[in-house]
Amino acid sequence: MLSVTEGEARERAELLTDIGYDVFLDLAATPARSRTRATFRCRRPGAETFAQLALAATGEVRLNGQPLPPPDDGRVRLPGLAAENVLVADGTIADVGGMDPGLIRFTDPADGAGYVIADGFPDEAARLFCCFDQPSLPCALTLTVQVPPGWHCLGNGEAHDDGDGAWHFGTVTGMRPYLLTVCAGPYQQVWAGSAGRGVVVRAWRRASFPQWDEALGQFAGTAARALRYYERALGTPCP
Repeated sequence: MLSVTEGEARERAELLTDIGYDVFLDLAATPARSRTRATFRCRRPGAETFAQLALAATGEVRLNGQPLPPPDDGRVRLPGLAAENVLVADGTIADVGGMDPGLIRFTDPADGAGYVIADGFPDEAARLFCCFDQPSLPCALTLTVQVPPGWHCLGNGEAHDDGDGAWHFGTVTGMRPYLLTVCAGPYQQVWAGSAGRGVVVRAWRRASFPQWDEALGQFAGTAARALRYYERALGTPCP
């Protein structure tokens, strides 16, 4: 997958604005599936740019209703942009080995429980969904994740569980694609506490590690105190 050069990033940042992603990840499927609906504005209608997409297999890619060729080396060319645009893409996500960024599946050897982590940092967001992945293009991210019933799901935004394995996360503004993080599995919460105005810190663990409860509580409590300190020192709460 080609890296974005500094010049390309600067050009895209000057061209695009008001980016929003509606991302659906089906982690209950094997292989996992991804669908993105991205909306954005173009300051120079008629211009061309590119989005990043590096799924294991790409299904459809459409710009303003028109089909586009599949990505080439992780890039989807977007010709003839309108003032307001809708980009839709879907496909399957590759599992990565070890602890590399991307989609990681893990089976706990202690009890056989399954876990999934989806991580876009530092520059692997395109392996999870179609995006403009650079720090100078903030976005609004709305995430929906399907997991096996009975699993808990953690991700960007406040979570709501439909009860059938579908988790809906509130829209997070000021996001960057590489900050997408999803953790799913039979996690158990062991600590929760206030970290300032409207901010709650929670600690979770795998079901097979009850001996971690005290250490996780101490760590989470320290993190919460640190966030409260910075809120006082900087005069603003943690986002």
